[in-house]
This record gives sequence, C-alpha cells and structure tokens, in this order.
Amino acid sequence: MHEMLSERIRRLRLARKLTQKQLAERMGASHYLTIGQWENGRRMPSSSLVSELARALGVSTDYLLHGRDGALLAALKAQIKQRAPYERLLAMVRDNV
Repeated sequence: MHEMLSERIRRLRLARKLTQKQLAERMGASHYLTIGQWENGRRMPSSSLVSELARALGVSTDYLLHGRDGALLAALKAQIKQRAPYERLLAMVRDNV
C-alpha cells in the first residue's frame, strides 16, 4: 500500500516530535492550521512550499513527494550492478521503484 503525501507529512512530523505549529515555525510560516489541512488531505502544499516543507522535515523533496529518495536509489542500483551475484536483489529494487 502506498503512503499518501498527507500521511507522509504527518508521519514525518510526528517522528520528529513536532507540533503543527512548530513545523510551521520551522518553515517560517505563520498559519500552522495549513499544516493540519495538508495532513488531512484537504489541501496540498504549493510547489513553492514543498522544498521548505522537505527542509523543515529533514528529507529530500523526492522522499517527501514520492516516499523514496531518487538519488539514494540510483546510488544503490549502481553499487548493486557492480556485484553480479546480487542481480536478483537488483531486480527486486527495480521492480519496486
């Protein structure tokens, strides 16, 4: 099951033990109620706020938006390709991306 952006925002915020207000403050935003709307799926963060939100949560924008870090997966695939015995693992990673 794929995690929705709203669920990911909430999970990341809670994992960092931040309130919605604290997250808004980290982003330099004054309206913390917007964070609640993002987490409830009533609104989505604008493209201009996605990078600020990712920074405030300590993740990449790839991870925030898609639940995976594209640069990390690319590096992992490159390492795996260099090791022929791990072709099966590479296929599993490729199938899950």
